[in-house]
Amino acid sequence: MLLEQLVKYTLEQHHDYQPLLTAVKETQRATETINDALREEQNKYSVIAVLERFDDSLDLLDMHLIQPHRKLIKEGVLFSAESDEYFVASEEGTNQLLRSGYDFNILILCS
Repeated sequence: MLLEQLVKYTLEQHHDYQPLLTAVKETQRATETINDALREEQNKYSVIAVLERFDDSLDLLDMHLIQPHRKLIKEGVLFSAESDEYFVASEEGTNQLLRSGYDFNILILCS
């Protein structure tokens, strides 16, 4: 960053040194705040996108699945061998039940 370079090449005794340090710290704080807000917004859309994949008969609002604190932690495929339906061949040649899993903070959904 330009301000950091200015601090690096400014003598500590120079009258602009402390104001430059302050500007660097405030810029870093503002950048962190903006990045946190962007991450929160991206997560909100990720949660909504996952929940929209479920059947419309589920009333996701009544079930309180859409919450401001809800975060999508991991999304992936779950494998099981409990039923003959929805089996797919795995790499090992065995039949496995294919399901999607969604790990949210304090909530796990399977489809």
